[in-house]
Amino acid sequence: QNAAILIKNLAKSNEIDKETKVMYLHIQRILTDKDTSILPLQKKGYQILAKIIEHLLWMKKKEKALKLLDWLLQSPEEEQWIKIGEYLADYHDVEHVLQILSHIKNQHIRLEYIEKIATQYNQNGKLEEAEKMLQRLDQSNMGVQGYYLWNIIWLQKTLKLIQSSLRSNKTDDATKKEMLKIKELIQNDY
Repeated sequence: QNAAILIKNLAKSNEIDKETKVMYLHIQRILTDKDTSILPLQKKGYQILAKIIEHLLWMKKKEKALKLLDWLLQSPEEEQWIKIGEYLADYHDVEHVLQILSHIKNQHIRLEYIEKIATQYNQNGKLEEAEKMLQRLDQSNMGVQGYYLWNIIWLQKTLKLIQSSLRSNKTDDATKKEMLKIKELIQNDY
């Protein structure tokens, strides 16, 4: 009901340009499942649409945000998609993270996107997903952040291997002592 009142006020407003009004009315129709078509927008329109999607994701309205994602992916401004991908990584939504990635043509933005998504997965304790994202990079083009993440992933794997060996009955006491030293060094360094 509040949305309907807001839309009526928007339509009556003289302070908002026609294209913006049409865009907001179309967003309302998409979000209420009355339309699924995609209208071409100018740069400003895609920027507004990106902010709306980010806000919906931040407000935990993922289903609504995803209704607008295909529309945003028509934008030539690929850098707008990075923040949305980070939010989707927080939801562990690999399908839509990869959907965005498949639309990124600019190699610099692609690198930044992959590294930021991998970072997000790492921060959420999803090392396997972070590693899968990094595997999509050509290591010769990887940035500092990518190499840093690879190191974290390998340190985590090393720690798991050490912990597994420490639990094993086949590991002698001297080896366990050395492994504990290595484990402590790794944990202190990262």
